[in-house]
Amino acid sequence: MTDNVSLVTGDPATPPSGTAIATDNIGGVNYQRVKVVWGVDGTATDASATDPLPVTGTLTVNAGTGTWPVSQSGTWNVTNISGTVSLPTGAATAAKQPALGTAGTASTDVISVQGIASMTALKVDGSAVTQPTSSITNAASGGIASTSRIVSAAASTNATNAKASAGRIYSIQLYNAATTIRYLKLYNKASAPTVGSDAPVKTIPLPPSTGMILDWGNIGYSFSTGISYALTTGSADADTGALTSGDVLGLGIDYV
Repeated sequence: MTDNVSLVTGDPATPPSGTAIATDNIGGVNYQRVKVVWGVDGTATDASATDPLPVTGTLTVNAGTGTWPVSQSGTWNVTNISGTVSLPTGAATAAKQPALGTAGTASTDVISVQGIASMTALKVDGSAVTQPTSSITNAASGGIASTSRIVSAAASTNATNAKASAGRIYSIQLYNAATTIRYLKLYNKASAPTVGSDAPVKTIPLPPSTGMILDWGNIGYSFSTGISYALTTGSADADTGALTSGDVLGLGIDYV
């Protein structure tokens, strides 16, 4: 694009071409300075000093000074820009840069981490959900409710019901004074067991001339129906061998 200033003689009020922007007297002759704008397509346009420059095709602007009034239409592709380009106030940018602030101070922009399902916020603590609870009885802190005892086992199987409803055994203490092995059998039953017919849920061998303490800790050993037990000379579920009096001493079963 070329901005030409032509000197044209004649009446300054009626320039033959272009727009008069000044009148000069050179050698006693009046000349008009006329501004003629040439578009990149080669068309001359009569324009005033403040008229916008109509451009079609491709416009290349070389280094220069001054202000170029340009009106926009259509799509503009601007490339190879060097230096600092200032955006108008309120102009949209490609990415929002959040103001995070400093540690311990609220952020200007609120930022949250979102889950993949319907943008549901991720839970990082248990405040918004129901937490699992335990129904285990803590015998150490709550204490043992009852103890079933046999001081000196009678000359029988000593079939006994300790509790006629569901419960837990936490500890068993005993001493087998016999010179041969004996057996303690536990039954999940709400009444005294029928030894030989009822099947025990646990059979515990008692070494001869030995004291024992069985401890299930705070968890305990659970019985859903009741807590019953018996003592026999044989290990088989159907065994009905009776003890001799005094075989087992100080049998104690702690339960709730």
